[in-house]
Formats: sequence, C-alpha cells, structure tokens
Amino acid sequence: MWGKVLGIMCSLYEYIGAQDRPDGPRAETHSCSHFFRSRVPFPTLVRLALLLVLTASIPALHAEEPRRFKIGASLALSGKLASSGEQQLRGLTLAFEEANLATPGLLELVAEDNLGDAGKAVLGVKKLVALDGVDLVFSAISHLVLPVVDIVKQSQIPLFYSTSGTDRPLKNYDLAFKDWSEAFEQGSTLAEAVHKAGHRSVVLLSEQNEACEDILHGFEDRARTLALNVLAKELFLPGEGDFRSILFKLASKQPQAFALCDFRDAGVIMVQFKSLSLMSIPTFHVFAPFLPASDTPAMRALYEENRAQSLWVDFVEGALAPHQKAFVERFTARFASPPRVEAAFAYDAGQAIASAARSCKGVEQRSACLGEQLRHVRVEGAAGPLTFSTSRSSKRRSVVIEVRNGIWQRVW
Repeated sequence: MWGKVLGIMCSLYEYIGAQDRPDGPRAETHSCSHFFRSRVPFPTLVRLALLLVLTASIPALHAEEPRRFKIGASLALSGKLASSGEQQLRGLTLAFEEANLATPGLLELVAEDNLGDAGKAVLGVKKLVALDGVDLVFSAISHLVLPVVDIVKQSQIPLFYSTSGTDRPLKNYDLAFKDWSEAFEQGSTLAEAVHKAGHRSVVLLSEQNEACEDILHGFEDRARTLALNVLAKELFLPGEGDFRSILFKLASKQPQAFALCDFRDAGVIMVQFKSLSLMSIPTFHVFAPFLPASDTPAMRALYEENRAQSLWVDFVEGALAPHQKAFVERFTARFASPPRVEAAFAYDAGQAIASAARSCKGVEQRSACLGEQLRHVRVEGAAGPLTFSTSRSSKRRSVVIEVRNGIWQRVW
C-alpha cells in the first residue's frame, strides 16, 4: 500500500513542478528522483499532503454511489494543434452526454491539455492515472501518443487512440486500440485512385514521418501490380515552408500526376503548385482537407481547378448517410458550429467506450473489462462503421473525394 502512496506522491510532485513552470521543460528539481533523494520544501510538502488527502477522500464521499467509468483524454486544447483538440473534446463530450442520458451515471470525462507537446502529454497522462484514477485514456496524433504508452501499460489501463500514424502501440501493448485506416492500405488506395483516373506515370512527394513511410510503401507496392510507373520520389522534413524547388524538380520528369503525402502541408503546396503554373498536372493527396487552413473556400477552388483527388474517411460532406446527417445536426445544435472529421472520430470513440462500459457495469476489474469489451464492439459510427480487427486496429475504410462546385464529393 505504501509503495502505491509514494508513487502517487511522486507523480503529484512532478505535476506540481510542471504547473510552476508551464512554459519550461521538465525540471530535474521536480523529478521523482529528486523527490526521493532531496529535502522537499515545506510549502510543496503541504500542497502534496492536501492533494493526497483530497484524492483519498473523494471515493469515501461517494462510497454509496456506483462510481462512473472515468475516462481520461489527453488532447491538444491549445497551441498549433488546438483546432483538432477542440474538435476531439467536443466529439467526446457529445457522445458522453448522450450515453449518460441513456444510462445515467455511466461515464465521466477528465480532459488534460497537452498543448500539442510530447512532454506535457506525459505529465498530463501521469496525472490522469495517478491522481484522477481513470479507467481508460484517449489520445490522438502520433507524437503525443507514443510517449504515454509505457505509462498506461504500467497501470494496465486501455489506450484508445485516433491517428493515421503509428502502429507501434498495438505491437507493444495488448490494451492499445487504434482507430484509423491502415497506412499501408491508404497508400494502396491512393495508387488505385491515380490508376483509375487514367494516369500511367506519377511522381511522389512526401513528408518524412512514420505514417507517410508506410503509405509510400503501400503506394509503391500497388503501383507495381498496376503497371503505374513511379518516375521519382522526393522527401521533405516537417516544417518545410518552400516547396517550389522540389516541385519544379519533380515536374521536370514530365509525370502525368503528382501523388503527395502532405496532410499537414496540402494548402501551402497547392498555392506554390499554382505559382509554378503546374495546375494542368492533377494531384492526388493523403487527407488534403484535414487541417482547416487547407480546406478554405480559396483552397477548394484550387483543388477543383487542378482536378485534385484525396484520400478520406467515410465522412464526406456531400455524401452523408441519414445517421451521419443526424450527428451533424446534433453536434451543430450543441456547439453552434459543424463538426470536422476529428469530432466524428472522437464521437465514435465515445460511443465505443460507452458500449464497452455498459457491458462492464458492476465488474470490479474495470479497465481490464473495458479492454476486453472493446475487442468486440460494433458501432454504426459518424465516420463510418467502427469495429476492431484481431490486431486491435479499426477496420475503417478509405474513400476518394474531390471538390465539385465547391463541395467535397465522394468519387469512389
């Protein structure tokens, strides 16, 4: 018991240090090792003691009530990725509100702002686990997911993450669940889109990251079977701002099409593509409208002029099924703005978690039960049907979209 108490105090000590220095790196003066080997200042000890007493007293205050399933969310609610984090929070919130209407007292959401920073994500998840006592952690975006896997694994808490990137958590932890289409399959679908459009030669431009690497492997593998000739391939580092020399170099190969893994940079690339008078060469993208800046009316006009196509998920503005339209209406009524794809995925995650929680009511080993039930969950889904394979990766399908008359429409 005392080992657990010391562990909680250690995590609280780190968290207090992070709050004292919200803009700085994690300081050695507030590390766990410092806690055990040094004389902690009296004011800090008082704060630790008060937090520990409050944490211990909360379950006692509600001992007679069945405890809700407490779900932690590590989200980028500020910083450069705040638009995505806010959409994810709203999606989870709506799903949990609806679940609690159907089954009162089922779920409680505890959100931590990781600022889009990996170090903040680690500290936030440590707090969710040690202080808040969550039964499951939700997160998104590869560089914010990978650093927290060991934390949830140590406590045997399920990790539900939404990202097109890494599969490593699935390989390292048997209670990790990934909700997105497979990167290799995305690349294969992108190659099929180029081929179906009648093109027989293509050049590749891609950001250097794990997800794009898998997508390129899938593209090149499928291109070989389709006799689609890849004339050249160029890579760029995250944060690149000027693509004109790379675009000019690739265009000199005289391809019939460009294929791009550029979901963070599609807007910038298309503007520079036009500045080089390359708009007669069709482009094929990975999630072109993913960021708001890449999905403005001006950007849609560029995509339409270029006859660009993009991979997407089954949440297409101009091709929504009745239940998807109903979700958009409920979301818009609740938050006074329509949902983006991140909100749809988070809403589906909330539905899946709620379904698992209903099956686990009254079970003592709550986290283990949630992990087991998620393996078998089936949700109709705002972003398409959601179910998990034996490898705990969702079986979401990729679709191909293009802009027609200013609206994203499904091609196939």
